[in-house]
Amino acid sequence: MNRHHSKSENFPYGLRGYIDVILEKGVSEIVQNCIDNKIFYGIFRISGDSMTCEDARSIPDGSGVMVYDLEIDFNRPLIDNIAEIPLRTPLALVMRDKNGQIKCLVKTITFVDAVYNRFLLTSYNPAPEYNGWVPVRYVEKVYKVLQVIKKEALRPYSSFEE
Repeated sequence: MNRHHSKSENFPYGLRGYIDVILEKGVSEIVQNCIDNKIFYGIFRISGDSMTCEDARSIPDGSGVMVYDLEIDFNRPLIDNIAEIPLRTPLALVMRDKNGQIKCLVKTITFVDAVYNRFLLTSYNPAPEYNGWVPVRYVEKVYKVLQVIKKEALRPYSSFEE
């Protein structure tokens, strides 16, 4: 495991400041690739229990997720993006709801419907209210979750004023 200082200052959905985290095996190489290629990566804090479950996949309320931008171009037809969209893996999706409000959800995409241009989003929590179809037009960005950082491990390294 490698220690890494993640800076999330330019993105409104992540933690602000520097976070001192220990990266799991393989994650530091992906982060270095993001740095080398100027791809956004950072940590988002989780709020809610839609991704909690009774096994090791659980992403509990208050924890963080280390993510990187998949750089999917949603201006292209969905059929052109299907190969770029990972299925059944945790993703952070930045979306606008039907009222235009921006939200960031951590879910899995379990089905891509290119006929009706929508995603089936599912959660680890089996409660049905956490699952449903979302039109692709609401999705602005998709980030792949690399690592879950438990709440107690989210220690600020330093911070700065907004």
